[in-house]
Amino acid sequence: MKPRTPPLWFADFWHDETEAAIKAHNPWYHILARAFDVQLDQHRPEFLLYSSFGHRFWAHEGIRIFCSGKPEAPDFANCDWAFTCDVRSHHGRNMYVPPWAAWDVGGPFSPQTDERDMTRPPLDASAVERKQHFCAFVQRNPRCAVRNEFFHLLHARQFVHAAGPLFNNSPIPTSRTADDHYRALPDFYSQFKFVLAFESVSVRGYLSEKLILPLLGRAVPIYWGDPLATAQFHPDAFLRAADFPSLDALADHVLKLDRDDALYLSHLNAPLFRTEALPACAQWDKLADRFEDMFAHPVPPVARQRWAQKYLWRHLPQRGAVRQLRKRFVRRRQRLYQRRFGTQGFVPARPPDAATKNSADEFDFPIANPFKARGKSQPVAPPNPPAS
Repeated sequence: MKPRTPPLWFADFWHDETEAAIKAHNPWYHILARAFDVQLDQHRPEFLLYSSFGHRFWAHEGIRIFCSGKPEAPDFANCDWAFTCDVRSHHGRNMYVPPWAAWDVGGPFSPQTDERDMTRPPLDASAVERKQHFCAFVQRNPRCAVRNEFFHLLHARQFVHAAGPLFNNSPIPTSRTADDHYRALPDFYSQFKFVLAFESVSVRGYLSEKLILPLLGRAVPIYWGDPLATAQFHPDAFLRAADFPSLDALADHVLKLDRDDALYLSHLNAPLFRTEALPACAQWDKLADRFEDMFAHPVPPVARQRWAQKYLWRHLPQRGAVRQLRKRFVRRRQRLYQRRFGTQGFVPARPPDAATKNSADEFDFPIANPFKARGKSQPVAPPNPPAS
């Protein structure tokens, strides 16, 4: 019999704030449901899980857990714990969980899937012959100059199927809002040799589903984005744009792979992850262990210390102005984080040290299991404020 959770609720996610929508669409609910009997309470929750799509969390006085898939740092003036793509632990209060690891429910790599389904059986030369097209490009956000430039550069050399709203020249396989969006894309990518998998921004730790989807479809992604992507995924399974001196050199290498079936097949048969096991950030059982620690050792909620914020939310007549100020503050915080940890435009990676070329030690953050150094029985509490 599963242990019961304290009363909790979900707010400010992309779906409707109803119990039915939470159970159907929220991945964090399903992470908890695998290990706990989840008790939902909208009116007086002891724990509130919230994201970046609103400001309703202000009205809750319980322990707040920030769950974000955007490239932003947690604001511990408003939350007690966090699950974000920020690689810093913030004294143990933040758990690194990139967007691909906490996917939409029902996706092909939803961690509800058995790990045996993630194995990549070796393919032979006939698999290359069955590839019908050269390269796919499925995007809708035009605000990425590097991505747009490389698409036009590669498309000028060989036809690239733009099957998304951006630069569309082929039928769109599925709608972003369709329930089977993440299940349909790997099947669509399976008919292509390459997939342009460029992130919207290049920020360390921000690794979305754009890389894992082509890998599940047995295509070779051409990736630009997270400079630490090879800490989780095998470096031979995809082409990393930062490994080349320029975008022209990257395009030349893609065309070379297209002509050399043996070399292309070596990328196609490379392991999916850097190690045999799933990365710790994608193991839902370990995320549930983190929640178990939070439930067993509650901390004084930061919400009860911010009386002015609660007063503004409940009593200020011009709450629309407060909402606009909140949105402006969140956007400014995201820009500052991306400016500090991101890159503007295409930047080649520095040559790796020969001694650490095949090791995860070349990265400056611990991507290994964050629970290894601490037993489950030990409490985790926010650090004491520094002495004045």
